[in-house]
Amino acid sequence: MVFFSNKNIDFTFQLNVNNSTLGETEARLVIEGKNGNISHPVTIENDGYSHVSFKPKDILNEGKVFLEVITKDFYAKAWEDNYIFENQKLSQVETYYQRGLQKLKVTSLNENKKQKYINTLLEHTAKRYNLTTKEKISLKRNTSNLL
Repeated sequence: MVFFSNKNIDFTFQLNVNNSTLGETEARLVIEGKNGNISHPVTIENDGYSHVSFKPKDILNEGKVFLEVITKDFYAKAWEDNYIFENQKLSQVETYYQRGLQKLKVTSLNENKKQKYINTLLEHTAKRYNLTTKEKISLKRNTSNLL
């Protein structure tokens, strides 16, 4: 699983090809986007060191990312994985939600009341930041270790 945020993303890797030279090889990183696939060209150095940098735009919250390698007579998907896009909004939401959980740590409530407080805080946070159900689940999962 690959995690993207709205900051610059850098991929680096070593590329080796058979039956061709690196000079005859092209590669691109492809990301499933909202309006079709988005392709980012990969820079391949003479020693096979390869890198690509980009800032994600118009991508889905979840999707596939893969590396395509093309030589003069060959095409291959050299690597494929799923990605999750966590935009900056979720980071602000997590900060707000974590503050609420920190308040809960200093109070002495029984487990049943704590769970009610957590659910109320989660619903309030979701309404305040207009979160989708997936974002709510992600928020609860990402902050569960704080209690």
